[in-house]
Amino acid sequence: MDKELRKIIKRIEANGFVVVPGGKHFKVQDAAGNTVYTLPGTPSGQVWRVRLLSELRKRGIIE
Repeated sequence: MDKELRKIIKRIEANGFVVVPGGKHFKVQDAAGNTVYTLPGTPSGQVWRVRLLSELRKRGIIE
């Protein structure tokens, strides 16, 4: 797993969400167990981190 992705997962979990591995992706679940977002298991490209953080902020998953 990518080092940057590990850091992002820790931030997500610090906000009360659970990150569950699911094959090639990770599922972000809320306290009720509902999947609220799916993270890529193998991000690629140069701007994936910026786009991912932006999307997680929009959805209220991270601050």
